[in-house]
Amino acid sequence: MKENPYTWHSSADSVTTDLMGIVLRNSQGHELNIENLSENLTISLPTKGIPHMDRVQLSVPISELEKSTPTMLSDYKDRDILVVEFRADEGSAVIIYVKPVEENITLKVYVKEDERPDMNDMNSNATRIPHDADTLYRSRTDKTAHPNVIYMPKSNHNRTLFIGILLENNNPRNSEFVAGYNMSGIPENETQGLHLELDIGTYTFNCLFWNEFLQMWSDAGCDVSPLATPGGLSCDCNHMTTFSGSFFVIPNVAYHFGHENVFLTSSNNPVTASVISAVWLLYIILVVYAKRHDRKDTSHKTRPGDNNSLQHHCYLVTIVTGLQQDASTSANVFIQLNGTKGSSESQQLKRRYGNAELFRAGNEDYFLVTTMGSIGFLESITIWHDNTGDYPNWYLNEVIVRDLQKDQVWEFMCNRWMAANQEDFSFSCTLRTKNENRLKQTSESLLRLIGNVMLDNHLWLSIFSKPPESHFTRVQRTTCVFTLILSQM
Repeated sequence: MKENPYTWHSSADSVTTDLMGIVLRNSQGHELNIENLSENLTISLPTKGIPHMDRVQLSVPISELEKSTPTMLSDYKDRDILVVEFRADEGSAVIIYVKPVEENITLKVYVKEDERPDMNDMNSNATRIPHDADTLYRSRTDKTAHPNVIYMPKSNHNRTLFIGILLENNNPRNSEFVAGYNMSGIPENETQGLHLELDIGTYTFNCLFWNEFLQMWSDAGCDVSPLATPGGLSCDCNHMTTFSGSFFVIPNVAYHFGHENVFLTSSNNPVTASVISAVWLLYIILVVYAKRHDRKDTSHKTRPGDNNSLQHHCYLVTIVTGLQQDASTSANVFIQLNGTKGSSESQQLKRRYGNAELFRAGNEDYFLVTTMGSIGFLESITIWHDNTGDYPNWYLNEVIVRDLQKDQVWEFMCNRWMAANQEDFSFSCTLRTKNENRLKQTSESLLRLIGNVMLDNHLWLSIFSKPPESHFTRVQRTTCVFTLILSQM
């Protein structure tokens, strides 16, 4: 039966194979209830579709003896084991299929739960694949299991399984295969890795039957048989009813141990351990630096304070201090706005509340300037400082003024020092919205925009140059950088 007619219970989601029903009737035609048999019935059901296989490479260490003839090393090490990892859910039997692409090659395979197999496991417990004929599971009907399949019965808990694989080193056919490897161009007495391709499939199976009493699919009294293969489910059951099964391809991850410095412990691999330790140490140092400067950024943030309550027309003034060395100022700064309908009063740009430090290098500081009414279209501003404090010299980048009532914005480019020992030795300047050198202003605006994008948006540079008003902190940026570094290692 191709389609499942019993779909009303949620357990039907597990049914992935065809269905088969076995019914026995007595001489009157009544159905017999067959259950709790002393010997199990074996039911075979084909799986749907072509089972998925992963092709992986097993690196076999070889060396050169006489006359450029390669030979397998007599003693394998833990690093030579190809390990395939996968997870299996509770209540499911596991079928593992391992087959070399090259004909007549034999392998040593061992499956271990929760940890990778080592050479002790491979030497004492590994299974030969393909299985020898006399070691294959054989049913009562004299049917044998697949020689390339390893069967693991169901477990009552979720488990992580590791498959360890090595090329068997005492098989004549394997030696012939290795002897055909071309050693030309390889330095004498060096160990090389011969790559052997394998097809590997990992699958979980469940045997199910339709329970008429409970009206659901159940696995009671049915177990997956060791005869199961990726192409067909085989079940041992002690009753008769409608049978089906579930089949799932388990994703797996192959770890190649071909290089001697990969996947070793820190004591055996000091270079990798040292590099990772250095990266973490650098991360800790930068986080401490970033946290300290994040606190400074918080103290440098300013918000516009209240102004004269009788003046109702508001202008938001943004002062952008340059990033040049010693661009900050300790002086008191004043401003006057000049428009087509008049001018504002001269107002000191100062902190209204909080402990924010003003006019720091790279900062944007915000102030509220109020007037009795609109002063019209802004033509110019006059800005100056009183040359007081320990470091009065100031490099002003730009002033941006926004009319909050009319939502108009004016930009005034400065890009100059206001200092007694710089340029024109002046503490003040008048900036206009229009001047004769419009091209210069445009180029300066473009350069500033590019600079701000690099300093704020470049993940690495912004750890050191983040604007204080940005909500993306330096610690967060540092963590993102090292997440990217460690994900590539």
